Formats: sequence, C-alpha cells, structure tokens
Amino acid sequence: MFGSQKEKNFLVLDIGTEAVKALAAEKNREDIVIEGAALSYFDEFGVFDSRNFKKDVSKKAVLTVLKDIQRTSGCQLKKAILTLSPDILKARIIKLTFKREKGGEKINRQERERIRRTVLAEAKKRICREQAEKSGILPKELHFVRSEILETKIDGYSVKELTEYNGKSLEFSVFAAFLPKGYLHELQEISRELDLEILKIIHSAEILGKVFSGESGVFLDIGGEVTQLMLLKEGNLLWIDEFGIGGEHFSQALSDSLGLLQEQARVLKESYSERELGEQARQRIEEIVHQALSEWLSGLRSKMDEYKSLMPPSLYLFGGGSQLFDIKEALAEQDELLFIGSPRIQLASLGDLPHIKNNFPYLKVPQFFNSILASYATKEKNI
Repeated sequence: MFGSQKEKNFLVLDIGTEAVKALAAEKNREDIVIEGAALSYFDEFGVFDSRNFKKDVSKKAVLTVLKDIQRTSGCQLKKAILTLSPDILKARIIKLTFKREKGGEKINRQERERIRRTVLAEAKKRICREQAEKSGILPKELHFVRSEILETKIDGYSVKELTEYNGKSLEFSVFAAFLPKGYLHELQEISRELDLEILKIIHSAEILGKVFSGESGVFLDIGGEVTQLMLLKEGNLLWIDEFGIGGEHFSQALSDSLGLLQEQARVLKESYSERELGEQARQRIEEIVHQALSEWLSGLRSKMDEYKSLMPPSLYLFGGGSQLFDIKEALAEQDELLFIGSPRIQLASLGDLPHIKNNFPYLKVPQFFNSILASYATKEKNI
C-alpha cells in the first residue's frame, strides 16, 4: 500500500488545539497493531500571534512528531490519515423530512438518487446557515469532507433501502463533517512542504457507530481548548456538539493563579493528575482546579440539558483533559443534573476497542483515543 518496504504500515496524525499527536501502526488481516506514538505541544515553539506564525508553529510540531515516530517505530511514514480538533473539523447530525407527491408508487433507483441528492444538499444548507449565524463563516468558506445518510424512515418505519418501497412521508438522519477551506489549504501547504500525503481526513464520530456497534453511551472528548460530545443509542449516532472549554482551561487557571508559563502549568497539572504532589501542594492545586472545573461543568450542562432524557447510562471519557481525575469525580457527583439515573463513568481504554493491539508500552490511551479511532479508517476499501 505504501511501497515495498513496509506496505502495511501507516501513520495517523491528530492536529489538535494544544498539540500534535501521531501513531504509527500496522494492519494485518484482523488487527491494527500500534508500533509507536509521539506528541508535540505547540507552546514548545512559541505563541500563535499571527496566521503565518500559526502555520509555521503547526509545521514545526508536525515535523517533530514525524521524527519522533520514525525513531520509536522504525518506520519511514509519508502517508497519513488525518484527524483534527473538533473546533476545526466539526460534525453534525441533521434531521430532515421529505414529502413525495406520488406516495402510492414504489421508489425506483432514479427517484432514490434524486431524493438522496436533495436530502444531502439540504443538510449542507442547514449547516451552512448555522455556521454563518454562530461563527460568521460564509457557505463558500466551508469544505465538507463527508456527508451521508445514517437512517431512513418511510411513514415512520425504518428501512435500509428506499428502492421498491412506497410511502409519502420520508425521514432522514444525515451525518456531515466539515471544516473551513482556509484551514484545509494550510494543511495542504504543510503536507506539501513536508512531503507528506494526506490519504483521508476523518472525524472520530464516523467510527463510533462501527466500533461500538449496538451500544449506547455518551462519548466525551476533552481536548485542549474544546470539549466534544457524541451520543450513541444502540449503535446509532444521534447527536454531536461541542463547547469551548477543554484541558487547557485548567492549565490556564494554574498559570494565572501561580504566575507560571503555560508549559510549566501543564507539567504541574499532569503531576497533580498523576498524584505525584505533596499534600500541601495538592490541596492548593485542587482549589484552583475546582474553580475551573465548575466553569467546565456549566458548559457541559448547557449542552446536555436539551438531550437529558435521551442520555444512556454509560459515559466514556477520552482526550488529554480526561486524565484529570477531578473530572470523573465531579461528573459522578453531578449525575442527577446531567442524567436520569446514575451513569457508569469510565475512561476509554483499549479494552473498549476490538481488533487493536498495542506494542508501544508508553501509549496514554485516553490522550490518543481519537487517533486510535481514526486508525480504523484503514479497514476501508479505498484506503
């Protein structure tokens, strides 16, 4: 697939708001085997103070993880599956209805294709209007990397295929993933300058229903600057949203309170999360973290309230921010405000993922969970 030397090896590149992460893996007939992992924080190279400087910092971070991953895995990897922060690569589930004029006639292939094109186009229009209202991004500035119909109903009954059915009222659930064209062009420039080929850009929500087939749960991705929520009900993706508070919010609180540089604050947060601090220092850090945590919980509640009645009893946490143990404890205390009943709250682990083997002992699974999900894309026929 990638040349004669190691045809089954591939790279997953996850460019977030705080860091770039990379996985080197090998796929065989049954499994995906993780051979190496690397991470590089943006603040190691400076602060984003202009568009060109941001691109330069991103390029340096990507180059750093490429060198590290080649050293740890022994693989020369020049082709990658790419995943991005949910404030850049967003996804939505759109519900649409469609009325047929001749409901008594069976749907043939030509009508099926017309309906499909109309539904996908309308879903994109709705998303474009939403993004224009919320972010000021014009429709011409958005690029859709994926759009597909997840569920179809005819007169209230779920069907897998429209053809040969009759009925007048059609309902659709549409998944769409998109990002700003300007950001896409920057990624393309970086990849060309680094001689790196992007095979596919993928959103983690695309994988969830396939990997967690038949399961129900809320998947909470706590990234650097953004927390993303994804809801599965019996393997069906029902809802995707995000809010602008992530793990960096806790680092910033430590930085502001203690007068630390961002990198120092992050290291202190990690030491606290791993319970490496003395009692006096732990209590001081806990006070600061809990102030930031109340703001994060408020953002979470504002998103979950609308869907509270649908929330299943399982909550999966992942992303770099999920490693802060206070988050899991706070969610357990807030269960009545967020859920009906008490949910099972757990950090995502490799045990949750089928056909994944880890040959890299230093892999922090919650931090690399998005990358691991993206690696399943290699099982698709066109990759």
